[in-house]
Amino acid sequence: MDAHQIEHLISQMTLEEKASLCSGADSWKTRAIDRLGIPSMRVTDGPHGVRRATEDDRANEPAISYPTAVTLASSWNVDLMKRVGAALGEETKSKGCDILLGPAVNIHRAPLCGRNFEYLSEDPHLAARMAVAYIQGLQSQGAGTSLKHYAANNAEFERNSMNSVVDERALREIYLPAFEAAVKEAQPWTVMCSYNKINGAWASENHTLLTDILKNEWGFEGLVISDWGAVHHRINTANAGLDLEMPGMGDLPIQILVNAVKQGAVSEATLNEMVRRILRVVYLARADGTKERKFDRDGGNTPAHRALAREAGGEGIVLLKNRDDVLPIDPAKVHTLAVFGPNAAVARIEGGGSANVTPYYTVSPLEAIRARVGDQIKVEYMQGCQNTVTPPPLTSALLASDGFTVDFFKSSDFSGQPLLTEKLQALTLDGRDLPTEIRNEVRSMRWHGTFQAPITGEYTFSLTGGARCRMLLDGKVAVDMWNGDDIYALINTWPFLPRAAQISMQAGKTYDLVVEMEGANRLNLGIIPATGETPEQLSQMAARADLALVFVGNTWEHESEGADRPAWDLPGKQVDLIRQVAGANPRTVVVLNNGGVVEAASWIEQAAGLVEAGFTGVELGNAIADVLFGDVTPSGKLPDSWSLRFEDNSSFLNFPGENGQLRYGESIYVGYRYYDARKMDVLFPFGFGLSYTTFEYKNARLSAAQWNGEGSLCVSVDVTNTGKRAGKEVVQIYVADPQSSLVRPPKELKGFAKVALHPGETKTVEISLNQRDLSYYDPAVKGWVAEPGQFQVMIGASSRDIRATLEFTLTGEPSAKPKLNANSSLAELSADPQALAVLQKYVPELVAQPQFREMGWVNLAWAAQAFMELISPEKFQTILAELAKIK
Repeated sequence: MDAHQIEHLISQMTLEEKASLCSGADSWKTRAIDRLGIPSMRVTDGPHGVRRATEDDRANEPAISYPTAVTLASSWNVDLMKRVGAALGEETKSKGCDILLGPAVNIHRAPLCGRNFEYLSEDPHLAARMAVAYIQGLQSQGAGTSLKHYAANNAEFERNSMNSVVDERALREIYLPAFEAAVKEAQPWTVMCSYNKINGAWASENHTLLTDILKNEWGFEGLVISDWGAVHHRINTANAGLDLEMPGMGDLPIQILVNAVKQGAVSEATLNEMVRRILRVVYLARADGTKERKFDRDGGNTPAHRALAREAGGEGIVLLKNRDDVLPIDPAKVHTLAVFGPNAAVARIEGGGSANVTPYYTVSPLEAIRARVGDQIKVEYMQGCQNTVTPPPLTSALLASDGFTVDFFKSSDFSGQPLLTEKLQALTLDGRDLPTEIRNEVRSMRWHGTFQAPITGEYTFSLTGGARCRMLLDGKVAVDMWNGDDIYALINTWPFLPRAAQISMQAGKTYDLVVEMEGANRLNLGIIPATGETPEQLSQMAARADLALVFVGNTWEHESEGADRPAWDLPGKQVDLIRQVAGANPRTVVVLNNGGVVEAASWIEQAAGLVEAGFTGVELGNAIADVLFGDVTPSGKLPDSWSLRFEDNSSFLNFPGENGQLRYGESIYVGYRYYDARKMDVLFPFGFGLSYTTFEYKNARLSAAQWNGEGSLCVSVDVTNTGKRAGKEVVQIYVADPQSSLVRPPKELKGFAKVALHPGETKTVEISLNQRDLSYYDPAVKGWVAEPGQFQVMIGASSRDIRATLEFTLTGEPSAKPKLNANSSLAELSADPQALAVLQKYVPELVAQPQFREMGWVNLAWAAQAFMELISPEKFQTILAELAKIK
């Protein structure tokens, strides 16, 4: 539908119909207007899998879970990212959806941010290139994306109230470039605002970000959508530039907008623009003329998509240590393989929250290793320890009874006849799972089953509940979430906190098991069965093996939307397990399965090998096995720096915030920029990753020794595979401006390319730089500045492995800085005729005040605070922009 047709539609709409389009119909769909033939759109969570909710919104349909964003970024492969995006676009459509809520491109500012697994990198250039590729790939299939979370959403702690205090230069150089590149180069259909405030204004009400920058400066053509529940004041959001409020909240938001227009609080022109943007996207989704997409539950579960998930996982795995070439595993030399760890027999494929996908299937590392080696290698396995917060649900597999019998009562004390009795196979419940016919009447529940211990030992039972609950064994309370001062803290804290108890049990003995809950809310009875493993057995198994593999890391409970990680260390006793196994077998390889950077400096010397596998999606086990056995030569590179100590990271003194303020005190010095500026040692530098082969860089050159900034400057280098295996290398280009007027980091990533080479093969890698790549953002100029003078171009295999350094001169005249700005006094402004004219235009009431001349020593920024009733924040920014034009 072209612009003329959209305008014709708007002219036919009533005020109420216009307002209705600007608020969701429910959790996932926009409103339709049947009278005018305007269809509804359906959105779905992402970003690494299509998380379509079932029709009753009580569960999720299965999907392919691809590697999460941080693992995809570790591939440094934009072509691969584009292919993953295209596959996600296909599956989005097959699931009957129009828009996938992704990519998430916020910067890894702090290592404990709970959502780092679904964000890309600490570096804005790497994040930008991967985001553009993702969007281009996905939208090539006729589905849309939602670029999120705009902006400065780099922590989950109190995210619904926190104010991110970020200086303008840091915003422009670190936190906005991925959004900017995505909008300018890929035009996502939607941009999603974040929950937090940015410099005092809610993201959903931030006129500077939504209208001035996103729409006017960058030329965004799609619609701005709220994160779910991020709207605080609908009138303010409409005037700031937010178009669509989600989820649907009934008729109230519609009536608010209608009344606002009638009373002049929101102009009808503003409402028309909101509708215009929404219709533009609706008809992008309906370009084929269909009213709605058909739903194919198994549409994404194809051999091609499964193969792509495996390929992407393998290419995102990073080899961090390989002492004495302990990897790849050679079946001719390794006859016994000892496998340990809580992440070995379970596929930890992703983090938690809205990004959590229900997979069609998963492949665990242990399963994949056994399938890969068959009878060639003897594989032994012990778990060794736990790393979950909440143990997995107790299911009928460990019951002597046929599942659980559950009684639902109308009374709160289990008295009277049950409303309903059901038989279930696991004691896990979401409040939405209650039978529909009694959902509003249930006041208590009682579950009953008979537990049989398979072996003698210590069993851990845990309860997690949204109301008071307790577990009884043979009539005695074993796990108590009913009494105590801390019960309501356990019930109301997110992530949900369990209460656990260890109970000694005898093999073959049966126990009467009852769980009672007051009310009707979420409930989970978890169990960690006795393993029969002893420390001596673990050490003996490790010692007799030719090679030991220890699979450790995090779970979705540690890395999730809604909460930041509580600690940098590996949870549970995983480090003890690493040390015990490595102490018994010097040929021990640790495989990390996680999304965010974890502490490794304290134990890495004991390991012969270290593999960062990330959260690698449904094919996690196969992707890891491919790398461990050399079927795939590792080519991943770290998208983040790994510090030696947690205290070394640049956000340490300003995370996670306090009293509602999260200060970005490190400004532009995030990640390697900070470590380089401080000349600090790190455990692993940004961009680092080993291979099973080696690469040589030669003949580095620039297309010009002097460049005026027009067009591009080409950086070339010849790369040779000097090893015996085919492999891929990531060539990284860093730029340094040693003599800039404003302080700059020692170097910044401005280009990269991934090249595949056979043994002995040489290829020339060419990477282009443009003037923006040389620029810094100057708040005084309100723009990007590339200063003439000497620049350095560094060509490296990582940020700390620079293979060649070249120099060139940027020619031209220095940019003139404005002589008048926010720090200029009222006297200075009054003395300049052009500046005085700007003030008379925008704040004539201020200029007319008698004390205006008397307060000549006051600067403009102070005056804007003292006279807020005259100088709104938006007007202040407009005045600064006008002053910046005066040279």
